[in-house]
Amino acid sequence: MFKNKHEVESLKKIDYIYLIPAIFCVCFSITNTVFAFESIKQRHEKSSISKEVKTIQLMSDEDEDTQVERGFLADSKILLHSRTYLFDHDRESDVTSGRINNDRYSVATGGWINFKSGYYNDRLGIGFTQYGSYKLDGGKNEDGALLLRPGQESINVLGEAYIEVLHQYGNFKVYRQKINTPFMNSNDNRMIPQTFEAVKFSSSKDSKTDYILAYADKMKNRNGQSFQNINKVVNNDEGVWVAGLRHRFIPLFRAGLISYHAKDYLDIHYAELDGKQVISDQSSLKYALQFIDQKSTGKEQGGDIDTNAWGLRLTYSLSQWQFFFNFTDVDNNHSILFPWSSYPGYNSVQVNDFNRAGETAIGLGAGYNFSKLGLKGLTASIKYIDGDTPDKGRVASSDQTEVNYDLQYVMQKGALEGVSVRLRYADVERQSYTSNTQSRLTGLDEEQFRVIINYEIQL
Repeated sequence: MFKNKHEVESLKKIDYIYLIPAIFCVCFSITNTVFAFESIKQRHEKSSISKEVKTIQLMSDEDEDTQVERGFLADSKILLHSRTYLFDHDRESDVTSGRINNDRYSVATGGWINFKSGYYNDRLGIGFTQYGSYKLDGGKNEDGALLLRPGQESINVLGEAYIEVLHQYGNFKVYRQKINTPFMNSNDNRMIPQTFEAVKFSSSKDSKTDYILAYADKMKNRNGQSFQNINKVVNNDEGVWVAGLRHRFIPLFRAGLISYHAKDYLDIHYAELDGKQVISDQSSLKYALQFIDQKSTGKEQGGDIDTNAWGLRLTYSLSQWQFFFNFTDVDNNHSILFPWSSYPGYNSVQVNDFNRAGETAIGLGAGYNFSKLGLKGLTASIKYIDGDTPDKGRVASSDQTEVNYDLQYVMQKGALEGVSVRLRYADVERQSYTSNTQSRLTGLDEEQFRVIINYEIQL
């Protein structure tokens, strides 16, 4: 449902209880590692690439596969997923204002091993996922890419471990698991996804009316080795309640609402309408409208927050082409927060989220599928986002533009069939502005290049 080189860390540092799954992850990634080192040699060359596509909706369409078939062991599955990732981010520094930004650079390989049982008595199932991210390259002075732990340390963690009970009215899941909602989700745009320690009751996959009721008290970040209190950032021991509902009124139109409550910290309410209009056999129009409302609660441990935002998204498909138009607008009172996930705003892209107080952003883009030209598996896209904010006053910040280039190829045959190679490049430009506490400040530009290689096999 509903952002100097040192050698690879020794496996001696990894707890023995995790050694066997860690070896599986590393061995399964050897093919991808070859590609990664080739990319290292060209790390400063500019290449085509945008942020992992934001597919999170009001309620997830990918939450759980709950088809009841033969039984607990007979339907058990083991999935191996290999991922190798190069992340290179150059950031300007403005010494005159005291803002000095380090460049961020990491290369890592690993992935995950997932076991999911069938269902005992058509009711009871279990699942486990061991995640690993192991350093290939990157100095401590280049930390911050979020592929590895702070200090460019490798990661090895049991990220999912749950018991699931199926019921005619929905699915009940307990302990470590993924949650896919707008403001609490997997945030899977680095080496390993974000997961939660939670209790969750949600609708079955094919339900016309989707719903979720959950309570999460711990979270493992994308670059985390362990599960921490979900509101640790504000020193709050309380968890987060989640409740949401989405209904499909007609086959191509639905509407929903989801709310999050963190005691003494934050309430978030998110509403979305989305649908699709088929124009012809070759063309269609998808549309979506979102509204976000945020307010501090109780002791206001995160400060006085009272803000909102809204957005419009249009996607026109014509044969092999897709054309995008996104508009978002944030209230002047406060930036939109997203402490438990990636940001669901329609103009959230590779580097920026365009979620700052008073920010109005327009996004334009186009994508193309090359299959009709004989290049099946090859896709490309470009996006341009322009964000405008106040130039003076309490919430003054730089007007900014970001251009994303994205090129992806999924190999269709041969020994490497199924291997996905994705190249992404982002160019950010920012204008000067006047701070409320300082004089005129220079906007700092950024460039970011990523190479992501994925391969998945089911045993």
